[in-house]
Amino acid sequence: MRYLVAVIVCMISVSVFGQTDVYGCATSIACNYNPDATIDDGSCEFTSCVGCTTPAACNFDATATVHDPSACEFPEFGYDCDGSCYCDCQCDYDGDSICGVFCIPGCTDPEAINYDPTAEDDNGTCTYPVPGCMDSSACNFDATATLDDGNCAVNDECGICGGDGIAEGDCDCDGNVFDALGVCGGFCDYDEDCDGICDSIDPCIDTCEDPDCYDLPGCMDPENPCYDPYSTNDDGCCFGGCTISVACNYNPDAEYQLPGTCEFSTCAGCMDAEACNYDITATLPNSSTCTYALAFYDCEGICLDDDSNGICDIEDSGCLISFACNWDPEATLDDGSCEYLTCQGCSDAEACNYDESATLPNNITCTYPEMYYDGDCDGDCLNDINANGICDEVEDSGCTIIEACNWDPEATLDDGSCEYGTCQGCMDAEACNYDPTATVVGYCIYDGDPYSGGFCMCLLDTDSDGICDEDEIPGCTDYEACNFDPTAGYDDESCTYIGAEECDCEGNQLDALGICGGDCEDDYNGNGVCDNVEIYGCTYPDAMNFDPFATADNGSCAYTSNPCPTDLDGNGSVGSPDLLIFLGAFGTYCE
Repeated sequence: MRYLVAVIVCMISVSVFGQTDVYGCATSIACNYNPDATIDDGSCEFTSCVGCTTPAACNFDATATVHDPSACEFPEFGYDCDGSCYCDCQCDYDGDSICGVFCIPGCTDPEAINYDPTAEDDNGTCTYPVPGCMDSSACNFDATATLDDGNCAVNDECGICGGDGIAEGDCDCDGNVFDALGVCGGFCDYDEDCDGICDSIDPCIDTCEDPDCYDLPGCMDPENPCYDPYSTNDDGCCFGGCTISVACNYNPDAEYQLPGTCEFSTCAGCMDAEACNYDITATLPNSSTCTYALAFYDCEGICLDDDSNGICDIEDSGCLISFACNWDPEATLDDGSCEYLTCQGCSDAEACNYDESATLPNNITCTYPEMYYDGDCDGDCLNDINANGICDEVEDSGCTIIEACNWDPEATLDDGSCEYGTCQGCMDAEACNYDPTATVVGYCIYDGDPYSGGFCMCLLDTDSDGICDEDEIPGCTDYEACNFDPTAGYDDESCTYIGAEECDCEGNQLDALGICGGDCEDDYNGNGVCDNVEIYGCTYPDAMNFDPFATADNGSCAYTSNPCPTDLDGNGSVGSPDLLIFLGAFGTYCE
């Protein structure tokens, strides 16, 4: 029966998790840490790698990775670990291995920070200043520096440490300049009539003194998502602001995220109630600003005198935990000052805010690119077939040609649906066939020969279409046909149409993403990402191997919250009740 249960448990593990798990110690500070482990099996131990790591100690352990100051053994003053006198001066005058005069040990180098002019024997404890930038707000801050070298710098507006910013004459950090329409990096060379429409696509070009060819309302702000490059009359734009809920200036009324508006500093502060500068109003933690009282002192700098003898109770104390941010290898008494915040940071190299200086990982703070955007955090789309800066997955398809009858001002991707027949007609009020509803110029008929009576009536109009037989032009008259001829007076049955398997008059077909003429062959999961650029990985944020860049889940998610994942009833062991729970849920779908 026990063998059967083991086999069933194995099958449950394979069915539920769909992957090969690696059991072992998953705690990085443990002596037997296994970086390949996906499930912690409770085997972690913290003693075999603990020992004295002080080289001057008699029992120095070079193999130890965790320092235990209480384990270190040192010789008596004046003697080495073998019991012999240890000093460079003549101490053992009578040669009986008992030092008659003790030498004074210490740092004898005047260049050292801890130089001791009274020392007679250099004991190797000299320490030296490390030059560098000591301003933590600087972009070239050096956490190891002990002497400020005056070279601290800040990021310029282009994000370059110590850079000069946008060059004179340029409009951005990429070296672009404003075009004729005032668009940074734009491609318009001329706008002769100052109507905001580039001459290369302007159907009416006058002069700046007479630019009123058209009155096209729309958003005229190039930086706004609702921007209409063809508008000549600004009728308002989308309202932008900060849409990130944790930001200090979050605006729930904003319709889109305005780049650069969010700020996270005015509401950030020290949220540690034990700190001297604890900020009760702060909503975002900024542990780097926290300040604490020195050991044996309060926040006012007043000495703590527990025995009321007027003398500070100062010992050689400090933080004894080697993996703490403020570990003090010289301390012999733990004063409870260990802190684990200032050296925390995002340790995921794939994250936008990866902190290579962090020694304690805090991946909860990691930020990643939004869905459909690439992994370099610069906001570029993974798929942007028309290079308009709007990802294909969120494009608004429609007719983008303003002269077409079905022009869609909100469309960002042309789907080939533009047509010019339903709104075409004669736009000359003096013509016999004037059409006041027409917006596209068509064929006009005027009074005169071969008309009679001066009333635009044909002597002969067989099909009664208002066009005299002698003026009829043969061609395709179906505006839905590929070869529609707006000048044709009668249909000569020459019309051609889009094929059953085609999406435009050029013979293109819809690809797997529904893009006419696209090159995507397959999108098996229908998520709008072509299979040849699909990124497979774990898509569940609560998994320990969550991949923010993955677009399709491959069943590789692993979890560490439960060291015994098959213990479904939580009683500490895997048995028949767990099997019954599993069989009862078998075949259901997880939300």
